[in-house]
Parts: sequence; structure tokens; C-alpha cells
Amino acid sequence: MSKTKKIVIIAVSVFAVAAVLVGLAFWYRVYHPSIYLTVGLGNRDSEDYHSELIEVVIGGREGVPVAKGIREELSKLQDWNNGVDALLSTYRTNTPYDIRVSGKTEGGKITLRYEGRVTGENGEKRDILEEMTFNIPVREKDFKLPVA
Repeated sequence: MSKTKKIVIIAVSVFAVAAVLVGLAFWYRVYHPSIYLTVGLGNRDSEDYHSELIEVVIGGREGVPVAKGIREELSKLQDWNNGVDALLSTYRTNTPYDIRVSGKTEGGKITLRYEGRVTGENGEKRDILEEMTFNIPVREKDFKLPVA
């Protein structure tokens, strides 16, 4: 085999391998999208009335499936978040509340926390602490919650 044929075969092989690697990297990025956690606006009427809510933003492509494990964990997070919000809404009448959100990432897991104090209609004060850990691959730079 001539030297020119060898060079052409090597060049085509390198190009083919590079194309496959770029395709796999793109597929992985789409299938495992960037997930951003931030503190939403929540409710704030005055200094005595303050409540933060967790917002989840998924940076993916429309119509491309998300990995099943990530989808299940996001569903758990949404259910938990909605449950905490439902609990807090029972106290959001005309009584003071102060609920803060925080979280931390560790070992590929996220621990999220709602913490604060609410006042019932009868004037009874109650401390709120709701915390849960989720196995969601959020990069540190995409994690916008205050650190717990």
C-alpha cells in the first residue's frame, strides 16, 4: 500500500472517530440537560411577609427525552415542592410569615430546605423545617440557591 493511501485511510479514520465522539457528546448533553435551581419570587408583602419558592429550569431541547432517572427525581422534587407550598399556603392569610430557601450539593445529590416561621390565625407561632435530598445532576455553577 502506498504512503498516500495510508495517510488518506488514517485521516478518514480520525475524522470518523471525531464525528462519532462529537455525536455522542451532543446526545449526552441533550439527554442529560442542564438543570438550574433558583429561588423564585415567592410572596413578599412587607418585611413580615416573606416566602421564597424553589424554581427548576431545565435547559434541554424540546422533544428530546430526558434520562428516566432524572425525570423521576425531578417529578419527586416537584411533588415535594408543591406539598411544601400547599402547607405554607394554609398559613398565608393575614398573619406574618418568613420562609427562606437554601440548599447544598454534595456527591451528585442536592439537599433542599425550606426553613422559617409562620403564625397561625390564632396567633400561634410555628417553626417550619422541610428538607429533602434528591439525586439530580446539577452543576455547582447552575445552583443558584443560598447555601444551607
